[in-house]
Amino acid sequence: MEGSPDVRIVLLGKTGAGKSSAGNSILGEDVFSTSDQANSQTSKCEAKTKIIDGKKITVIDTPGYFATERSDEELKPEITKCIVECAPGPHAFLIVLTVTRQTAEEKKVVEEILKQFGKEALKYAVVMFTHGDQLANGRTIHQFVDENVHLKRLVQKCGGRLHVIDNKYWNNPIAGQGDETRNAKEIKKLWNTIDQMMKQNGGKHYTNETLQCVARAIEDEKAKGKTGEMAKQSVMKRIFILAAGVSTGVVLGALLGVVAVGAILVGLAIKERTSPDPVVKVVKEGAVAASAATGVGLGTVFIAGGGMGAIAGGLTGAAKGWEAETASEAAERTFQAITEPAMAAVKLVKDKIVEEMKGYTKMGNPPF
Repeated sequence: MEGSPDVRIVLLGKTGAGKSSAGNSILGEDVFSTSDQANSQTSKCEAKTKIIDGKKITVIDTPGYFATERSDEELKPEITKCIVECAPGPHAFLIVLTVTRQTAEEKKVVEEILKQFGKEALKYAVVMFTHGDQLANGRTIHQFVDENVHLKRLVQKCGGRLHVIDNKYWNNPIAGQGDETRNAKEIKKLWNTIDQMMKQNGGKHYTNETLQCVARAIEDEKAKGKTGEMAKQSVMKRIFILAAGVSTGVVLGALLGVVAVGAILVGLAIKERTSPDPVVKVVKEGAVAASAATGVGLGTVFIAGGGMGAIAGGLTGAAKGWEAETASEAAERTFQAITEPAMAAVKLVKDKIVEEMKGYTKMGNPPF
């Protein structure tokens, strides 16, 4: 492999697609636990590293986004961990699918992948099918994909980057007989594809504001004397606290670039709760007004607070943001970070907050 001395690969896909086996194939040894069951063997995000041809290769295995037995709240911390593990960004997203009959559920998975991946992230994506031994009657993987409009569209959006492996031979990447030889060759082809993709992307890894902010936070923790793993754990814990109340889809969107640019970005859909906090009241009222005036749903009004901070449960929560020391600062940083799609709606929220807080201050109370 050429280019960067470090290569980070994130495995994404449906529960039971064979992501862990694919990771083992890539690294050439048994490092991820695997299962033949339909439910996902991977319950937590795991990162494994190996030196291959002088390069530090890190493969990050993730729980299936459509996990069969895990709730949204269980998955969210694992996606958060993935964000931290791959910061400042992965060199490749490996979208893992199976060679099976395309059911309604399979189609839904592909549609969700297309929805979650931002345009920039797709430049770094490769589609890998597992269980290639199940291709019937000598069909090729290209024929299999061409027969399904959803799969064909996905592969096209990933620049035509497509591979297939036979999972039962993942633990024998050395050239041997029959299928074993084909599997070993396919892994070599995959590395070539990743090399070419990296060249097309100027030798740079994928990144976005979220990942850059996480990388800076990790370096800040190291500067305080923490080791690499301790620094990651500290940052991970902080992100998870700041993202409380946010859906898994939003956290995943922050990684893949479909959520408005910022840091961990959250909707202004504040959880219903009784609170004397005037800021929470104003944010709720302002969000409703913005939604009504602009036609933008509350769940689609995304804003970033305090660098990695987030408005979740009111602006007072954003005061805990990494780069903001007060709620007022967090609020200002929040509105400076807004991108065009949400600008009109957010302006109404800001105006409402300013108006309400002026009156609140005149009564002798601090605005935050």
